[in-house]
Amino acid sequence: MWVYGDNNVLGEIVFKVAMVDVPYRFRNARTGGSLSSGSSQKYDVMDLEDIKSLPMQDIMDRSSLLLYWTPSSMTQESLEVIHAWGYDYVTAVYWVKTQKHNPEKVRMGMGYNVRGAVEECWICRRGRVPALRIQKPNVVFAPIGKHSEKPVAMYEFFEPALDRLELSPRLDLFARTQRSGWIAVGNEIDGRDVREVLADVS
Repeated sequence: MWVYGDNNVLGEIVFKVAMVDVPYRFRNARTGGSLSSGSSQKYDVMDLEDIKSLPMQDIMDRSSLLLYWTPSSMTQESLEVIHAWGYDYVTAVYWVKTQKHNPEKVRMGMGYNVRGAVEECWICRRGRVPALRIQKPNVVFAPIGKHSEKPVAMYEFFEPALDRLELSPRLDLFARTQRSGWIAVGNEIDGRDVREVLADVS
């Protein structure tokens, strides 16, 4: 029930779509080969209960889509989050991470059991929202960017269907960059903690 403008002005709005990339605190604090390689060394992370308590039901339409990013290793936690927010899992689109300077090759990620090369973007629904009916495979190949940055190609995957179904306005929560057609909220946008922004309007 709010809009986030250039001057941090809040107004009344209810979102029909949200793309969310929460900053998980991983079980392994390092999540990599050195103490400087983990998520907590790159940006502020959140505990699971803090994520679950975000007031998403206050800012989202009763019939809306949640496009929820999750690492494969956090499946159980992510299910807890989307259910706490009132959403049901529908299906997933997989980002296959390719090398930044050689996009024809899959990037070798980190991992103890296997070397991770994909990240999942879940399509989640609450209420009555039509099927997206995207006539493409559920795989997007795109090179990695900065740590945890999500590819433009994933927005481009969803946007034609969202436009066709007139699903807007759209929220990009924990965003790192601005994108036309989305209201971007994140501390890398304006320096404000997302929890404080949502607390202002919930």
